[in-house]
Amino acid sequence: MSPAVPELSFLRVLHGLPPEAVLGFLEVCEEATVPSDTMLVVEGEDDQAMLFVLEGELEVFVGTPPEVTVVARLQRGDQVGEAGLLDLLPQRSASVRSLVPTRLLLLSPTGLASLRSSHNPVVDNLELEVLRTLARSLRETDRHISRLAVGTQLEPGTPRGPLQRLARAVGAGGPLGFAPTAAEVLAESPHFSRLPAALAANLSKTLEPVAFASGEQVVGEGDDKSDAWLIASGQIGVYRSTRTERQEHLGMLSRGDVFGLLAILDGEHATATCVAETGTWLYRIPRPLVEELLTWKTPAAEALRWGLAHALSAQLLQANQRLGHLAHAQSPPVGGADAEHAAELRAALLAAVGPS
Repeated sequence: MSPAVPELSFLRVLHGLPPEAVLGFLEVCEEATVPSDTMLVVEGEDDQAMLFVLEGELEVFVGTPPEVTVVARLQRGDQVGEAGLLDLLPQRSASVRSLVPTRLLLLSPTGLASLRSSHNPVVDNLELEVLRTLARSLRETDRHISRLAVGTQLEPGTPRGPLQRLARAVGAGGPLGFAPTAAEVLAESPHFSRLPAALAANLSKTLEPVAFASGEQVVGEGDDKSDAWLIASGQIGVYRSTRTERQEHLGMLSRGDVFGLLAILDGEHATATCVAETGTWLYRIPRPLVEELLTWKTPAAEALRWGLAHALSAQLLQANQRLGHLAHAQSPPVGGADAEHAAELRAALLAAVGPS
């Protein structure tokens, strides 16, 4: 029996919607009840259903049993599978299984297409909620990495004042030549392939190019009210502080990638330090502009939200892979107190998430 409209008020994607929109959502979803210990999503596969938890509990993990790392537990009102549904990643970035008998709603790409064609407002809610869910997941994964990693020493960031930046940008370590145009970068970025040409052109006019020298810090972990950035040239290294007061290297970003979104989407501080590894040209995407674009209810805004979600999904995949490696692979060569600390953290994390 399908759930009634009042029963679904706890689903975030349905907040504020009229009953007819909720009924339209129900018509394209499938309801299922699964027993405990049922694999619903498998890391590496390419299915695209999104799951909404009505009752019960799910576990999200990376790795292959018995060596898995749990990254989240989901209960009534939670959701999972947004990256697959919106075609943000070619494969699942994590696995999902039920811990107890669980009642679910399943939304397929066909169902989503039907909602789009009928202009159901749940689509706008869904896209915004997907962005927030990805932000929460990425922040939580980064916290696990911070607990587990030993890290290395990171040189103090170069001062970020305009005079210092100008002096370094035109001197040693700065990017060579002029910045590629924002329109060129957007057109080549995998995250913005669905952006209409007219919107890309208008957006390009608002973006400010900024030069950063090699070794210069762009965003500091803990920064508040920071902007987002689009990489035009060069490379950005992403680092997260650890309990050893060192820095764990989370990954590298390059031309066409976007960073700095997390703090805008969830209103919290920046979760990582981003450093120019080479002379780099960046385009600043002002925080108020991102916040404004997220509220638009047009096909162009839909394409932009997809691009931002695509960028976050790629970062979450990279972070999940890093977490799985830290939890179950051999530690990097360290000795003495560092090795002992790494072993303690690994044991603590695995104990905290329960038996595999």
